[in-house]
Amino acid sequence: MGSANEKDVEGSKDHPLISRYAGSVITYYEVMEFYEYILPLGKLNNDRELTNSKKVTGKVTRIQYKAPKGRSTLEIFHNYKTAIKDAGFEILFSGTQKELGWFWTYKLYDRDVNPLTFDGNRAISEKDFRYLTAKLDRQQEDKGIIYVSICVALGGGSDSSGIQVDVIEPSPWKKRK
Repeated sequence: MGSANEKDVEGSKDHPLISRYAGSVITYYEVMEFYEYILPLGKLNNDRELTNSKKVTGKVTRIQYKAPKGRSTLEIFHNYKTAIKDAGFEILFSGTQKELGWFWTYKLYDRDVNPLTFDGNRAISEKDFRYLTAKLDRQQEDKGIIYVSICVALGGGSDSSGIQVDVIEPSPWKKRK
């Protein structure tokens, strides 16, 4: 578990659909009311471009966590994977560093709003990361579709892992007055 003086970044909170891994601390939090998000649904080709993806526009909530020391990426990832399956999400794509290659997360997070960072360093390591994209279809309840992107990566230079949870809630563009 994190030290007693570690607290969530001011103004942050967990997303109501995705709870945090026990003992984790929020280190970055941002909500973008209307943003274009590329959901990875496949590996990279030889030109380092995604072989399959889906562009989604709408509200994006990005939460980065520092996991407790000594917890493996496998343990944390399986916890999230089980929790989202139990919540009714369908896994659309999943992979590990060994399956996707070290450059995969650099490609994903370098082009995005905020790279996956941890303690001021890149959380991406050539040693270990695990990723998934999932979808929750709540259209029968008139609540729409929600996508989630979760990356768990060994923290650069530490024995803790970084966790990034992006929740994407598609919505049409609305003219603001």
